[in-house]
Amino acid sequence: MRAADRAPDPAAELAEHLDLIGREIRSGSSLGAALTHHGDPRLAATSLGANAADVRVVGHALELATRRGGSEAACLHHAAAALRERAALAHEARSHAAAAWASARLLTVVPAAFASWGMLTSASLRHAVTTPAGAGCALVGAGLNAAGWRWMRSVVGEVGR
Repeated sequence: MRAADRAPDPAAELAEHLDLIGREIRSGSSLGAALTHHGDPRLAATSLGANAADVRVVGHALELATRRGGSEAACLHHAAAALRERAALAHEARSHAAAAWASARLLTVVPAAFASWGMLTSASLRHAVTTPAGAGCALVGAGLNAAGWRWMRSVVGEVGR
């Protein structure tokens, strides 16, 4: 397991922070008092390393809670639920990306291993690769294998990180 997999998710921690503030509001405190007691979640978002979209969700929730009236605690509760949903979707995307990376590795390594094994064990394959057509086929195959690897990196690379 990678260190990034064990690290707490900033969105989940922000959601917990919003829940704490919401609980305090439900117990009778004002939003200002709850923010004073637990700290501003926008500052916590920055220190946790949350992405800009999560910080905007928190900012909008606090703005709605202070300006629009209604149930401040419900507003914060829904923002926390949105943050948890975003975190779950990001985790699912990383899981799918990991499966794609495993397939890409397999589809890159198996042909190279098969070609290497064939070169070691088959005299006719060694002879075929020494001809211009055989060498051309081997180079095209290696190039396509490398291109496939690069393509998978571009498709899955950002999600997997």
